This record gives sequence, structure tokens and C-alpha cells, in this order.
Amino acid sequence: MLTGELRERMGEELASKLQMGLPAISLPAQGAIISAFCNDVDAVTVYAQLTLALGKQGDVLWCISTSGNSQNCVQAARAAKALGVRVIAMVGEGECALDELADVVLHAPAKETYRVQEYHLPMYHWLCAEVENYFFD
Repeated sequence: MLTGELRERMGEELASKLQMGLPAISLPAQGAIISAFCNDVDAVTVYAQLTLALGKQGDVLWCISTSGNSQNCVQAARAAKALGVRVIAMVGEGECALDELADVVLHAPAKETYRVQEYHLPMYHWLCAEVENYFFD
């Protein structure tokens, strides 16, 4: 729901059709920079590079890795921690590298890739709903 002053400035007709939101950037969706970076630098560090470029203290990096040991996620989490960015990790069952780096680790109760990914779906939706409730309820 938009605040009164903002509604007033943009007009009721437009304001009635909009919702508040949170800024979010999908790192895997940054195809052009991923392609350019990976042509010249170690591809494992591409998300660390994007985190360094885009992240700032107070942000959250959300890593999703079946094993919790995916080096692209691990390196991004290392960069995030150096910047003061909090890290949430969704991983599979068992100890993993992201256990040591993430502020919050959500372990799916499975080891097989397809099962971990199936568990991640409701976990992902639950976390999104909780964030929405916190900021907009």
C-alpha cells in the first residue's frame, strides 16, 4: 500500500494500481556481464564479482545450492561477508561450506539433487511470504 504523500504526488488513479516492493537483483539473470566476465576471468567468481559491484552493507545475498558447496555461491558469500552483506543459504542435507559463511542456513532434509530442489520450492515461497509479511503486513 502506498503512503498518503506518495499517493498524492503520483495521483490516485496510478497509485491505486501499484504496490510497494523491495529492490532485488537476480545475479544469474545478468547474462551480458556473466558472459563478458567469464570470457576473461575465472567463471567461479562471477557471482562474487556481481556481489562486489552491487552489494552494500545492509543487503542480503540469497544463495541456493543443492550441495551447499557450489564454488560460485561460496565465493559470492565470501565477497558478501567482506562487504557486510548478510547471507542466507538454502542447501541440502549435511554439512557444507555455506554453513560457515551464511548468517542463516536452511537445510532441506534430502541429499538427492531432485529432492533437495523440490524441498527448496516451499522453503523459497515461505521465506518470500515471511519477508512480505515483515515489510508490508
